[in-house]
Amino acid sequence: MRNVYRTALKAVLLAGLAAGCSVAPAVQYEEVIKPDTQGLPKFKLQSSIIAIDFKRDDKGVPLAGGQMVIMSIPAEDPSGRLYAIRAADQWGVNTRLQMTPRENNLLISSLGVEVEDQRVATIQQVAAFATKFLAIPALWSTSVAPGKGKETKTARVAEPFPAIIDVSRVHLLPEDTGGAQEFENGRFNGIVRYGIKYGPVEPSATPRSGFDFSTTRSVYIYSACRDALLTFDYPPGKRHTATVRIADPNFIETIALPAKGKVSAQSACGVSVSSEAVKTNSTLEVLNALFDAAKTVRDAEEAKRTAKSGATTAGKSK
Repeated sequence: MRNVYRTALKAVLLAGLAAGCSVAPAVQYEEVIKPDTQGLPKFKLQSSIIAIDFKRDDKGVPLAGGQMVIMSIPAEDPSGRLYAIRAADQWGVNTRLQMTPRENNLLISSLGVEVEDQRVATIQQVAAFATKFLAIPALWSTSVAPGKGKETKTARVAEPFPAIIDVSRVHLLPEDTGGAQEFENGRFNGIVRYGIKYGPVEPSATPRSGFDFSTTRSVYIYSACRDALLTFDYPPGKRHTATVRIADPNFIETIALPAKGKVSAQSACGVSVSSEAVKTNSTLEVLNALFDAAKTVRDAEEAKRTAKSGATTAGKSK
């Protein structure tokens, strides 16, 4: 019987040790390579498209002075690799996730932990810019057909802008080492020459090929960020330079999940974390619960011993 008591008490102590550890949400990531019958939240790592265009008025007409707009727009990783995230509940700690994707794709806008999530303003800003940007390239112009006096649509001569650089398709390929790189003699729409310099990823970044997705973690994963310095001349003799922040899905960064709060994707690359107050048991409360549980086990053992002793005495008196 004493062995049973010791086993029960040991279980209580182990439970106390587990409860005494810091409370942190736990999640597990996995690459989706087969049909999903569990309905897990799925996402793709972020890449970036650099968009270049004239600054235009509300009608899409370039403003005087040749002002340019250069912007980094989030895009899905062109490799097509798909990932899922699940809560990895631990003893006494349940993780509740609320994933909000960006509109019309599988990029994560925000991941709520223990709280109800809301869309962030950056989604509207990026979506509004992307919608406007896609509407700009008028591939047709209006002209008058000779001798008829009626408007007809004719193909417009190729123009340098708007233009895009899909960085993960043309420059930052899977064999990228993460170091600084420079590319010269690129051309916007085959017309205007440009050069671009990519800074290195941060030392904290891990190559995706070496990241263990199967391990239970208390972190959020996202594509590593790096700077891109773009340089071009347009019109000839007028130099334009701009540095934008881009996402490289070949490398992964991590950030700790809050016990309660959310992780939100920033407009170009990276994430921000907001936390809320969360009720956790103090060390004293854990110790008190541990002592109470140990006392309960001990009292139960003594009660059994007393009952057994009483039964033995009654048997002898007969």
